[in-house]
Amino acid sequence: RRANDAEFPAEVWTSSVRDDRGEPVAFVTVARDISERKRSEEMIHRNELRLRRITDTMMDMIVQIDARGTCEYASPSVAKVMGYAIDDVIGRNLLALVHRSDRRRVAQVFERLLSAAGSGTVQYRCWNAEGSTVWVESFINPLCDAAGAVTGFVVSTVDITHRKKAEDTLRLN
Repeated sequence: RRANDAEFPAEVWTSSVRDDRGEPVAFVTVARDISERKRSEEMIHRNELRLRRITDTMMDMIVQIDARGTCEYASPSVAKVMGYAIDDVIGRNLLALVHRSDRRRVAQVFERLLSAAGSGTVQYRCWNAEGSTVWVESFINPLCDAAGAVTGFVVSTVDITHRKKAEDTLRLN
């Protein structure tokens, strides 16, 4: 308790003091106020919950990939939209999910962004878990280290299959 009788979180460390025979003769206790640490932990927890509520309910797919294209994070919407279990996506090179006919073009966009550290957008087809083709549009933003070198990307992807079908219908009429 504080001098004003208010309680506070504390970290307590206790050690025994022993005599020449190894018998405990006293204890030393140190208590440290960890109020600030607890406030910081609570703020981090609230922010994580807020971010989780956003990512759990959005339909845009968010992935974080390293510079080689290996998925390090995938939002729950990847499972909702594409049908893949998140565990099946993490650790996988996502270029493998891109339609064969679009793979080279998509890889070139990422190669350009690796060297230029800029943002980009690309539309392409990919495979969902059922093996069907899905048209998507990806908005790509680099992640850079302290020296400015690109270490990976955050990619926000939207299913545009319905839009592509509507464009095809208009083009045919």
